[in-house]
Amino acid sequence: MKRYVGEMGGDARFTLLLASLTKGEVGKAVGLSEISKSWNKMTQRMGGRFNPAYPTRAHENGWIASPKRGFYSLRSSWTQILDS
Repeated sequence: MKRYVGEMGGDARFTLLLASLTKGEVGKAVGLSEISKSWNKMTQRMGGRFNPAYPTRAHENGWIASPKRGFYSLRSSWTQILDS
């Protein structure tokens, strides 16, 4: 996390955290409560408290999917966040 999070926006940080929680497995769903709890344990590193707009923006960028309400999973394109 430390290596990549520096210059990322909130949507990319959300995707990176989701990737960390799923160990990069595409399609594995994680609940929003678990993600926000993990985020709020690392507020300094993540640039502040969790903002519910981050998953929406990450979804718009095509990095994550929402198989059902309140759950998120990675899409295969999530690795684009590491290129920037």
